[in-house]
Amino acid sequence: MDSNLRKQRVFVYGTLRRGDPSGKNAWLGDSVCQGTGRVAGRLLDLADYPGMIPADEPGQWVTGEIYEVSAAVLAELDQYEGCDISSPQPQEYRREMIPVEMENGESMTAWTYWFALPAAGYRRIASGDWLER
Repeated sequence: MDSNLRKQRVFVYGTLRRGDPSGKNAWLGDSVCQGTGRVAGRLLDLADYPGMIPADEPGQWVTGEIYEVSAAVLAELDQYEGCDISSPQPQEYRREMIPVEMENGESMTAWTYWFALPAAGYRRIASGDWLER
């Protein structure tokens, strides 16, 4: 099977979500949204977009959406997030496979983009939801 046709899941939590006024959800093209879920983490306000870092205590969640994407779209997202092989160091984000708790109670794994730079000085979005900041 062509690797561009193989689908993978990605958890998006910021400007790539439906409803974000930036319109950057268009980067996902015709990718299929699998639903809303949450990830153990903390959401930071980086001004025009968010960054997610791991939770440092229980009960910290980040809300987002899971999309089923092609390998080609995932590669484009790596470039958009500045973590592909050609991106300069240090990279702002790193892609990692994580567990996601879906709104319907199911669990699945998906790729996501963690904020990879020092978090000091950024305001935390307490709700964990970029659309409700």
